[in-house]
Amino acid sequence: MQSEQKAGCFVGLAAIAVYGVVGFLLLWQFGGQVINYFNSMNWQQVSGIVIVSEIEDVSDTSGERYTGRIIYTYEIERVTYEGNQVDLRGTIYVGNRDDAEQLVAPYPVGTSVMPYVDFNNPTRSVLDRHM
Repeated sequence: MQSEQKAGCFVGLAAIAVYGVVGFLLLWQFGGQVINYFNSMNWQQVSGIVIVSEIEDVSDTSGERYTGRIIYTYEIERVTYEGNQVDLRGTIYVGNRDDAEQLVAPYPVGTSVMPYVDFNNPTRSVLDRHM
């Protein structure tokens, strides 16, 4: 009976350890995005315009990769700023040019945009606050 209790205790501790590691890894991967999302809730939208919309080939030794490069400008208190963050996830890399074209398609040069801006630090902005 005692050996069954010890085995059950060991299994319970092992499960706690596994769930703890998995939880930590999930927090490591996605926690920053969640924090950024909540921090951005007080950001205000301002008008802006897309000045660069292109596909970048960032292939390296790990293989072929592409990303969309969007740069937009916006003005706060007569100061012009540039932003390049489309959403809270940061830079998105894809494996082919067609997928990269889909990333930039909504933002052709000259398009009016409404970035969310952190007025406490106007250099921080994002076009879409969704994760």
